[in-house]
Amino acid sequence: MPEPFKHLVRFHTEQGLHTLEVPEYDTLCRAAIQCGLTIPTDCRHGICGTCEVFIQTGPDCLTVRACITLVDQPMEVFAGDTMWTPPAPP
Repeated sequence: MPEPFKHLVRFHTEQGLHTLEVPEYDTLCRAAIQCGLTIPTDCRHGICGTCEVFIQTGPDCLTVRACITLVDQPMEVFAGDTMWTPPAPP
């Protein structure tokens, strides 16, 4: 059975930058655990919003719920009190 496709995910946190390759369609919460990071969650179903993080995928910047957001492309994830600045317009 072939290995699942992996995407590079970079977590920007108060503790610094954490980078890893994540199997496609794993959640951001599970990827964070692989890095030894914890994204706070209450419901684990995306309803409460406790797990909200910022992600940047190419030119797009979004707020997502990490417990239900699947890794389907390379991502920059900004969590906790990390300063986040959207990219400059083209």
